[in-house]
Amino acid sequence: MQRYSVLMIALHWLMAIAMITAFVLAQVMDDMPRGPAKVTVMGWHVLFGLSIAVLIIARLLARWTGAPPLPRNMPPMEAMLAKLAHIVLYAAMLIMPVTGLVAVTTGNRDFSVLGLFTLPSLAPTDWLHEGMEEIHETVAMIFLFTLVLHVFAVLWHAVIRRDGLAARMIPFLSR
Repeated sequence: MQRYSVLMIALHWLMAIAMITAFVLAQVMDDMPRGPAKVTVMGWHVLFGLSIAVLIIARLLARWTGAPPLPRNMPPMEAMLAKLAHIVLYAAMLIMPVTGLVAVTTGNRDFSVLGLFTLPSLAPTDWLHEGMEEIHETVAMIFLFTLVLHVFAVLWHAVIRRDGLAARMIPFLSR
C-alpha cells in the first residue's frame, strides 16, 4: 500500500498539533474574564491560527502534487466517506483562519499579537465581526466532529481491520 510522503506526514502532524492547540486555547479563552491574561491567550490562539493558515497552503500544495490514492479494494461507501471527511477537514482548515482573521480585523481596535506584530482594525464593523466569530466557532465544531469520526476511522483500520491503511500516515504502525 502506497504511503504518504515524509512531507505530507510532517505537515499532517504539525497541523494536528497546531489545530488541537488552537482549539484548547479557544476553550481556555472562553472561560477567562476580560483582561491582560485573556489577551495573551488570544494572542497565542491568533498566532497558532496564522500558522495554520500558512501550513494549510503548504499542505494543499503537497497534496495536489502527490497524495497516494485510496486502496482499490476499499469498499465504495468507505471511500466516499473518507473523501467527504477529508473535504470537510480541509475546508475547515481553510475557513477557520480566514474567518478568524476577518473577525480580528473588523473589531473595534488593533490587536497586538503577543507584542510581535499588530493586526490592524481595518474595517470596524460589529455585524461582520460578530458574524465571522460565529462562523469561526461553528466551523470549529464541525471540524471537531469530523476529526472525531476521522480518529475512529483510523482506529477501525489500525485495530480492527489491521489493513495497513493507518500506517500510511502513522509510520510506527508499519508491519
